[in-house]
Amino acid sequence: FGMPQAVQSVRQLRTDRIARLSALRATVTRTSEVRPELLAGSFRCMKCGLLAARVPQQYHLTRPSVCRNPRCKNDSPLQFCLETSTSDLTDWQKLRVQEGSDEIPPGSMPRSMDVICRHEMVERCKAGDPCLFIGSLVVIPDGSALARTGEVPRSVRGNSDKNGGGNGVQGLKALGVRELTYRTCFVAVTVLPIEAIHRPLTSWLFQSGGSSDHQDDPSAEQVVLEMTRSQRQEIRDMSSRPSLFQDMVQSL
Repeated sequence: FGMPQAVQSVRQLRTDRIARLSALRATVTRTSEVRPELLAGSFRCMKCGLLAARVPQQYHLTRPSVCRNPRCKNDSPLQFCLETSTSDLTDWQKLRVQEGSDEIPPGSMPRSMDVICRHEMVERCKAGDPCLFIGSLVVIPDGSALARTGEVPRSVRGNSDKNGGGNGVQGLKALGVRELTYRTCFVAVTVLPIEAIHRPLTSWLFQSGGSSDHQDDPSAEQVVLEMTRSQRQEIRDMSSRPSLFQDMVQSL
């Protein structure tokens, strides 16, 4: 699946790992509260009442730009209201992680990075926990640092010249000709305690990564005792398959 054998540190993540499966080892320094994230929103036009269903979101609240009703002349995104009952929402949490003290070169400052957790991966760790994050590196626009208070940064396309060629995206509309900068962020699909690297799979498969809500989960030994002989034999046969991970992906 393109995942390197070695676990990466914050300093080792580069642009060649963007949109590729990676394993990140870092220490959590700060956690945010769990918030709802809008994945696909349903918006209702405030003029004609037409519902625009499943509008994908792109790192911010994305409303329809124009109403699909040909008789409605609503072309203002502010004239659409969100229908939460028919929208797709999920749990979202942002972590701030930092490389370990043993990974910092002499004379250098520790590197930090934001990690995004979704769905059941929220509340898996707390500040001070060294964790292993499995996911991918993404690039997002970083216009908030340049925008003034009360202004929304937007990229604009320059006017075409006499030959018909455009000047491309030059910068932020509210900030003149300043260039739009970007930053990297790690989106984690799995969060594990760092000691899980040195333990077998069954020792942490049924355990949480630090959440107090899963303290009563059964241990691996208890799960094995509850299985029948045929179920245990089936698991042994599955573990010996050379295409085990490929079969797991196809079963999803």
